[in-house]
Amino acid sequence: MKSYDKLKKISDKGGVVEFQAEIPLGILEKNMEASLDEAAADFEAPGFRKGKVPKEIVRQSINEFKLLDSAADASLYDAINEIIEDEKLNVLGSPEIYITKIAVGSPVEFKIKLALYPNISLSDYKAIGKEVSDKKEAAVITDKEVDDAISQIQQVFAGQDGENQSEKKNLPEINDEFVKKVSSLNTVAELREEVKKRLAQEKDVYSIEKNRDEIISEIIKKTKIEVPSLLIDQELHHLSHDREHELEKVGITTEEYLKQVKKTTEEMEKDDRKGIEERLKSTLILQEIRKKEDIKAEAKEIEEETQTLQKYYPDQDRNALVRSAEAIVVQRKLFSVLESKKTVRII
Repeated sequence: MKSYDKLKKISDKGGVVEFQAEIPLGILEKNMEASLDEAAADFEAPGFRKGKVPKEIVRQSINEFKLLDSAADASLYDAINEIIEDEKLNVLGSPEIYITKIAVGSPVEFKIKLALYPNISLSDYKAIGKEVSDKKEAAVITDKEVDDAISQIQQVFAGQDGENQSEKKNLPEINDEFVKKVSSLNTVAELREEVKKRLAQEKDVYSIEKNRDEIISEIIKKTKIEVPSLLIDQELHHLSHDREHELEKVGITTEEYLKQVKKTTEEMEKDDRKGIEERLKSTLILQEIRKKEDIKAEAKEIEEETQTLQKYYPDQDRNALVRSAEAIVVQRKLFSVLESKKTVRII
């Protein structure tokens, strides 16, 4: 017996499809009986041992509508999954469900809205990645930047904030003895070389992230994709809920927060929607590229990355580290397809 009956498509537009259907009475009664059995397992009554009370007595003690409500929830889950499978739908996010009629002894009528995976017409993402990367100038480390970094070390060692001019006169001299005190190095030349390497690494990380952001932004601009409004609405709901929770923790009302950021409720929602849409486009487009390029993380690669992560996060759950490791490996491979790297120059 099917989990649903009388399926009818109400609308299909903007990447959102809506159906109405009903759960047959036979399915509901079966699930109500299962709910009753579950309740009876722990039920107690005078003259009977726990779990041995006749179901007729248990039923008399339980609200019939509560049984129906529980059965409807279980039935809806099966019905929606069956509809998605029967209609061959590729859905995103969670379904939006509305029970339109529920009564003991009758089928349950309901409506569902589903966000569909959008058609994505990819642009020439490799060419875009190369074009963006080729425009980037190699990062440069200057002697002044090295001097400034060493000056900060000098001030920290002296316990100064670098703003008081009179205090600057009392700073320790930068010589080999100073280097030995503040590091495991021996000479000023070694310190300068170490600082150069650190600055180069920092600039390299920043440059890579900035380059990747620009590549994704350009690919999004040139890719045909429409994110379902239902998915954006759901993400907006989660974002708003999380923000309210965080504000509540620090004792700030939403109204006070809006004043701080100098935005109206409408402006905030508009900005949130735009940010959510861009993020979803990025995720969906990168997933599509990954699928097209057949990018996968091999077990050996995941294990090596997991071991690296464990050094930095020894107390983290291993399963969580494995998931993070796989995502890192996939991202690395994905962007190796999209970008051409430039090294940092030290002058």
